[in-house]
Amino acid sequence: MRNLLLMSLATLLSQIFFPNSGIAQERVIDDAPRLDAIHLQRTTLKMKAPDGFCRVDPESERRWYELTSSSLTGKLVGMWTLCEDLERMRGGETMEPRRWIMAILQRAPDGGEGPMENITRAYALGRWAEAFNKMDTPGSEAAVSIERAKQKTRQFIAHDLKIGQKQIIGPDGLAIYVAWVASLTDIATGAETPTATVGGWSLVEGYRIGIMSYVNNGQTSDLNPLLQQVRDIIRSLDEFSKTPD
Repeated sequence: MRNLLLMSLATLLSQIFFPNSGIAQERVIDDAPRLDAIHLQRTTLKMKAPDGFCRVDPESERRWYELTSSSLTGKLVGMWTLCEDLERMRGGETMEPRRWIMAILQRAPDGGEGPMENITRAYALGRWAEAFNKMDTPGSEAAVSIERAKQKTRQFIAHDLKIGQKQIIGPDGLAIYVAWVASLTDIATGAETPTATVGGWSLVEGYRIGIMSYVNNGQTSDLNPLLQQVRDIIRSLDEFSKTPD
């Protein structure tokens, strides 16, 4: 799936702060409002998925998880797509999902998956902001991550990846966001597929969490709605994951 490789680009960028890789297990819990559980090493975070989105099961849809995780540098802890598309794919239809949402856990430099000790959200956001502002600087961690994503795209799906102008939004006290429109060009045919992407990163209960939202065949006008969606998800993570005093 071509859009899964675009997901990997967003995730590669998210690892600028603390790199590494992995796969996660997950399950859904039913509350009012409906909340999805993200099971981490020492705690369980909870978030509200947008209306109309259903969670991809890591067991019955293992192939999608493996395809995505094989090119990620973070730990995939949740994946959602439109319920209608998921139902059609589970019915055996071959199609490109129109929308994807991913939740990514960043590991510590030593590979640990526990919370960061003595790190404030403000400090983490500042580090991300510093790194993201160097995305176009040759040799920077961000530039190296982008180049790595381009190489993986050519290697795994024989497409050239081109990333448009990147917009950095925030930090806003809760998260920092990066938005862009990318395109994949089939090396053999020259056919081009655009994808709009917004990623948001925050420190939630000490864990470095990235939320990525994508529109297949997307355009610049999709970025503001995606930004609002990512903000809402991160707000829900912050609200529903708080540890009681």
